[in-house]
Amino acid sequence: MSPKGDTNKRYEIHGDSLTTLRTAFTEIVMPEHRHSEAAAIISEVLTANAVQEFHWYKTPGTAELACYWDQAPQNLLWITATEVHIPSDETKVKRPTRSINWDKQNGAYVGWLLPGAERGAGGGKRAREITTVLCPETFIGQPSGSVCPDCDVVHQAEAVTPSTAETIDHELLQQLATQTKNRLSDLFECDVPHQTGIYALWHGEKLLYVGISVKDPADTTNPQAAGVAGRLNTYRKSPITSNFTLAVALRYILPTLTTAELAAFGTGELESRDLETRTKAWVHENVEFSVVAAKPADARLAERLAFASGLPGSGRPMLNR
Repeated sequence: MSPKGDTNKRYEIHGDSLTTLRTAFTEIVMPEHRHSEAAAIISEVLTANAVQEFHWYKTPGTAELACYWDQAPQNLLWITATEVHIPSDETKVKRPTRSINWDKQNGAYVGWLLPGAERGAGGGKRAREITTVLCPETFIGQPSGSVCPDCDVVHQAEAVTPSTAETIDHELLQQLATQTKNRLSDLFECDVPHQTGIYALWHGEKLLYVGISVKDPADTTNPQAAGVAGRLNTYRKSPITSNFTLAVALRYILPTLTTAELAAFGTGELESRDLETRTKAWVHENVEFSVVAAKPADARLAERLAFASGLPGSGRPMLNR
């Protein structure tokens, strides 16, 4: 994924410093007595991560501020009226020494409650609740029924109750873990659904990668849209620009290169296409896939659970980092 860069400037309420961020606390209905503590927490996180360029924005219709920094391809810190949180994965965000006292999504995110806040309590006047939907292109939450500023599509929420969601995502992951695996190089010989769903990539019994396709080919005029089959075909072709291909190259190809080969990359005698060729050969020889068709909302929930807890019997995916 490419760095987010100036993505925040697409939003009406945005900024590029902690000072300007503090002025936006009122936009998310944060009580005044929490402002200093929230700013102190954020400052500690930025210091722990040696942040050079800081960016933030408020998605229209939400009561949350999203932040990212430097070359990050996704958001790394979020602020609400009651808490500040970050991903639990410390390879993404290093934690300050301050003790954690908040978490959600089975520990996928951790953070700090603000003074006087309790789980589920806003502490000020209650903001109008607005349903948000993850944009399938950027995975940024957008208000349901509004035009997304990133892809110019109106995203609609699908009705999934919490109790139903918990059952659905566990069932999908169980199916994904127990499905018959097929070689990725044999993709076109398999009956893979051309619709939305969730998929896993494997090296033997090792779970490498979990992903989803949430754009139904029937709902787009893009002739190349092919649901999960299209996503898997991208991995089969193994372009070095793919996050999965690059991760495979770093994990399985680079450690096998000789000193002379590494030097050849330095001089330009070997180029990125040479690395891509070797990685593609490894993928064709070693990678298998499993796939389960699912509604977009169900696939998103299952993917989040897979990132946080892994698949039954397999743990978390190695390369979704």
